[in-house]
Amino acid sequence: MPFRRRKSMIDTVKAFVEAVNARDLERLRALMADDIKLLDTAGDELSGKDHCFSFFIRLFEVAPDFSLRVETCSTSGDSVLMRGYSSSSVPRFSDRMQFRARVVKGVIHEWQSYSARPARNIDHLMSAPAEGQRPAA
Repeated sequence: MPFRRRKSMIDTVKAFVEAVNARDLERLRALMADDIKLLDTAGDELSGKDHCFSFFIRLFEVAPDFSLRVETCSTSGDSVLMRGYSSSSVPRFSDRMQFRARVVKGVIHEWQSYSARPARNIDHLMSAPAEGQRPAA
């Protein structure tokens, strides 16, 4: 794979991480492919830009100090492989992690998180009642 393409893929992932950390919703949405998939370490999956965008809005509500840190980054095919961690004062969102992002033409088509602790973060966030609402009986 040409160096320029690898660098471009890594730049896309770095921009995505920066958008998450800055809570820059407009930039975050622009970096998502229409068919994006988010996969958590437990195997739960969200598909589609609108669903994945809603996930991040909900994540920022529940864990306003959530951030991602990438320590190492490499490429394999159309994927960027990263090692780092997620951090938040909400314990379920803090862990050492590995991430894989599939990048095509400057947008993220898939973002997968791996951890030794298989938290069901997608299911937890998307099924939890909004703040101030009571759970369904």
